[in-house]
Amino acid sequence: MLTRHARTKKLMTPEEAVQFVNNGDVITVSGVLGLCLPEKLLSALELRFITTGEPNELTWFDTQYACAGVGYEHLAHEGMLRKVIGVTYYFSPEMRQLFQENKVQAYCMPLGMTHLLLRAIIIKDMGIFTKVGLHTSYDPRLTGGKLNELAKEDIVELVRFGEEEWLFYKAFPINVAIIRGSTADEDGNISIEDEPLTLAMRQQALAAKAWGGRVIAQVKRIVQSGSIPPRQVEVPGILVDAVIVDQNQAQNESFPERYVFGVDGQYRAKHPPIPLLPLDADKIISRRAILNWQPGQRINVGGGVPMYSTTLVALEEGIQDLVYMVVEHGAWGGINYGSTLHINPVCLVNYDATISLYLGGLLDSCYFGFAEVDKDGNVNLDRYGDHPGGSGGALTIEHATQKVYILGTLTGGGLTIESGDGTLRIVREGHTKRFVDKVQWISFSSRAMNGKGKEVMFITERAVFKLVPGGLELVEIAPGINLERDVIGQMGFRPLISSKLREMDRRIFLQGRMGVRKDLIGENFDTDGLTIREFGSGEVFSSLSILSELQFIP
Repeated sequence: MLTRHARTKKLMTPEEAVQFVNNGDVITVSGVLGLCLPEKLLSALELRFITTGEPNELTWFDTQYACAGVGYEHLAHEGMLRKVIGVTYYFSPEMRQLFQENKVQAYCMPLGMTHLLLRAIIIKDMGIFTKVGLHTSYDPRLTGGKLNELAKEDIVELVRFGEEEWLFYKAFPINVAIIRGSTADEDGNISIEDEPLTLAMRQQALAAKAWGGRVIAQVKRIVQSGSIPPRQVEVPGILVDAVIVDQNQAQNESFPERYVFGVDGQYRAKHPPIPLLPLDADKIISRRAILNWQPGQRINVGGGVPMYSTTLVALEEGIQDLVYMVVEHGAWGGINYGSTLHINPVCLVNYDATISLYLGGLLDSCYFGFAEVDKDGNVNLDRYGDHPGGSGGALTIEHATQKVYILGTLTGGGLTIESGDGTLRIVREGHTKRFVDKVQWISFSSRAMNGKGKEVMFITERAVFKLVPGGLELVEIAPGINLERDVIGQMGFRPLISSKLREMDRRIFLQGRMGVRKDLIGENFDTDGLTIREFGSGEVFSSLSILSELQFIP
């Protein structure tokens, strides 16, 4: 056991703790979006740089991703960072601006590969060999994940073993891990009972210590030595060099005033209201998507239409409880209410376990949004115009999943539709074509997907396409839609047309529920005891606002 003197030395002010970060260090920080972020420490690190110019020339290895206003943006200062290796920058406009101005070397890597790389760093391997990312823009034959001109170094190599191609993601030392927990005892042992996700705090700490680095932890409270039950210790004190306390630490740093019952495992929440969304394009897409669901399936939903609409439509139809939903950040089971968090999750696990689920091929299907699709069936999730985004965990999720569904509107920007009578009418066409001759960034490779024999479908509000060896084949069209004018005329290429082209299910375009639960298990959706909340056209659904109203079950 540590002496009282050693214990006392670990407890510091934020200003003292960030002195462990030196110029040129490689740092890794816990947190995703606004969750599990050590905000007090990042604020202190930012203030130190602003007032002293140090630490500078840092490399940030972001194994998941932070959020606008918190996380990344604290380090979005010219000179503070030399390099960033992350998984998406969609939520960080200030950081993206530094990339676009070539003031920071910017790289992107698939989430999942970042966590396998953490494992390699811990055991001091040279890196990881994988097929994840082959023939995409993460392949060095295209960009190798480089996002700007300043990014010259190759962080991934193409290698061959026999007749097979592999990607090799290179490992590197980590000097500092900045993590967050809920409680620390006097020896520095850390538990995460108040955190809504587990993420990779332990692995980040191990990676830093393996290379003689430092681990700085932010917690909400300090307790007596030995008072945290051993099974609740997520990061052992022998890995921790400094602990700072933020008594006002929020569950979600992006929305600090809101606590959500039922997402951190301490409370079981009552069922949230069933949202009835207006029959817009996203809802139509989502309705078609859930017609692919089967009871007992293990399903992942990505950002965009799948998470923010499809999950809610599944609740409206009363079928979400028939499947097992898994989000890459570690919430398994329970209710997905249109966010990264799950209400009443079955378990909260670390990234290692979730990535193993995906790469082991244990998912039945996965659903993603998209920015662009081209004539060959390549998909761009990462780049939106001049803005580098990043595909998050999408490449890792789809890698061994045999059924992949890509969801989004056929055109973007200003699209207006009318429906409700069993047909679809385009009132105003979107001004941006999303089905283009060639995508500007390849997130999903049609070559790789066809090579693995995947079932890949592209679902829009007016048409459904299937990936075939010759490209995209139109297999369904919405009732009321003109094939040449409303579909082919709004695409940058002419797709193949199935000889068995059929209409999309007319129930998709009618007001009221479709009755999917009865289709699947022969029983109607019983809403007795549940709250129904209807949203009119133009009303904005906010999952966090509603979730913060939840009560827990005593």
